[in-house]
Amino acid sequence: MLTLVDDIEKETGQLAVVFAADGTLTHPRLIEALDKRRDDGELLKLSIGSCFINPQATQYVNQAWPATVKLYQRRPNNEELINEKAAVLAAFLVHNLDTTVEACKQLNAAGFNGVQQDLTQEQGVLVRLEEAACWYRVIDELAYGFIHEYRSLFVDYLLDTLARELALQGVAPDLICRTMAERSQEYSQYREWTSGDANRMAGTLIWNAGKHAGASVGLERHFTFIIMFGTLFLGRLKRALVYELLTGNEKRPT
Repeated sequence: MLTLVDDIEKETGQLAVVFAADGTLTHPRLIEALDKRRDDGELLKLSIGSCFINPQATQYVNQAWPATVKLYQRRPNNEELINEKAAVLAAFLVHNLDTTVEACKQLNAAGFNGVQQDLTQEQGVLVRLEEAACWYRVIDELAYGFIHEYRSLFVDYLLDTLARELALQGVAPDLICRTMAERSQEYSQYREWTSGDANRMAGTLIWNAGKHAGASVGLERHFTFIIMFGTLFLGRLKRALVYELLTGNEKRPT
């Protein structure tokens, strides 16, 4: 997709995709080029929104998310519905892989030295992939507890969809496979997500996920960054309404 967009822009001298206040505008030449691709043209057209994440699209996805989750209330799970839930959750996730970016912006605004406010394209790819690996590990554990019978099916669908969405955004498939495999192996050893005990933080999931994400921007040893990463990530996890989506129940029992 990104190669095709680059070719169209060189040919026309215009942007192939433009972010507008009310959505994404696609150049007619790009649509025409996709229509000519018999094998994957329709899929790529449907994926334009995922390939080019922008603030307007993210705001829309997040605002609509509670209503989206509500559509699944009181609907018994089956293989088809599990597949659909994995797809919509993956769409939510790819629009919320911005924990590192937000942490860097907040630290920069607070006056911390050596913290970048803007990431390079390569750094952006790496931190999004690291955050996706953390999300996958957390959701896998939640699915085990919430929908044990369908857990394996759900996380397989989720990983496939998430990997495809990341690839469409320009992340190399081999890097996706390698990172997901390495992090899955590492993260399986952590029994706690977080800890209030400073002596136990190094053995928790979110702490180590924050270190991996921070390594992409030179902040793997920055205590405040890792703490902020964890706080922001858990806030996004709460907004994801994973229990409500997976079970179809309105509220998680307390």
